[in-house]
Amino acid sequence: IPLDGRGGGVIVYCYQPTQNGLPQIYGINADGSGNQQLVNATVGLNHHDFSPDGQRLAAVGYVNQSTWSIFSFNFNGTGLTRLTTTNDVLDSEPSWSPDGAQIVFTRIYPGQDYKNEIWTMNADGSGLQYTGIEGFGAEWSPDGTEILYTNVSDWGAPGLKGADIWTSHIDGTNAQQVTDTPGDEW
Repeated sequence: IPLDGRGGGVIVYCYQPTQNGLPQIYGINADGSGNQQLVNATVGLNHHDFSPDGQRLAAVGYVNQSTWSIFSFNFNGTGLTRLTTTNDVLDSEPSWSPDGAQIVFTRIYPGQDYKNEIWTMNADGSGLQYTGIEGFGAEWSPDGTEILYTNVSDWGAPGLKGADIWTSHIDGTNAQQVTDTPGDEW
């Protein structure tokens, strides 16, 4: 949906005006014209994903230093809604299902060596459910029956150790390792 109706598509990006400023979601026409903020939020927004129909976005909202939540809003800037409300977790990396009915995201636990879990919810924030998968960065398969994600067996410091790409059904069953190297993949 071009910002000015001329066609050619839109690039959506995060912009943080100053080091201490709130990051926000902006859009610009692919030809460089029409740069504008898409939503006026009182929380910083980042790491967004478009719904399949291009009408809504899901994004990480920085509620405070210890709580990040998933928010959604309409492309026209209306309807900003906080979808996840758990305190002291960092919900991040939202990804819409191909049919737009669900969002998969990563939940990080700062108090547990930054352990990562993959969760799902309905697009309206209802039906929040842990998939049983420890990992991060989940993306949907084109048919919406599986997810691709990074699985890490050891979250302890310093950093990743043996991160590999896996697939599974969205309920965590039928997990299959895709990569197996001594390095980290995600």
